[in-house]
Amino acid sequence: MNFQSKFEMRDVLVEDVTGFKGTVLGISFYDTGCVHYGLCTAELKPDGSVHEWQWFDQSRLALVKAAKKPRLNIGTGGPDRNPKCF
Repeated sequence: MNFQSKFEMRDVLVEDVTGFKGTVLGISFYDTGCVHYGLCTAELKPDGSVHEWQWFDQSRLALVKAAKKPRLNIGTGGPDRNPKCF
């Protein structure tokens, strides 16, 4: 089965029934073809703790803000610059 997601990790989405808005931290692909997204809100609970993730079906979500894609600096790396690794 070919799994494709409409949204990407770190995108900010809003759920159209409840209005829940959060950042994509997980994507689940089901054998039935369903795609669910685990969203975590940036808001904290009154005691300062984080909320649990909420999972929603792809059909109920809309993009609020696309994730910034990291720039890849090809040729840079850690302290080991072994040429065999490039």
